[in-house]
Amino acid sequence: MKVRILLDEQGSAVAIERMDQQAAAKAGEWSARVVEGKGQKFHELELPAEFAKIDSADDFYARLTPHLTKLKR
Repeated sequence: MKVRILLDEQGSAVAIERMDQQAAAKAGEWSARVVEGKGQKFHELELPAEFAKIDSADDFYARLTPHLTKLKR
């Protein structure tokens, strides 16, 4: 599952976008995008497929945290 993760200056996740959801938007459908704010930066990351099945935000973030340490370096 490919995602774009928006990190703040401290390296904390501010927002996460699934790349496949953006690509799936069809002409005429409503869609939205997250944009970088001051001191924020997007990083693209490939997550294991099982992330798509997580239905709890707390569980998702807990499993995401080890992947974020790779981006902060």
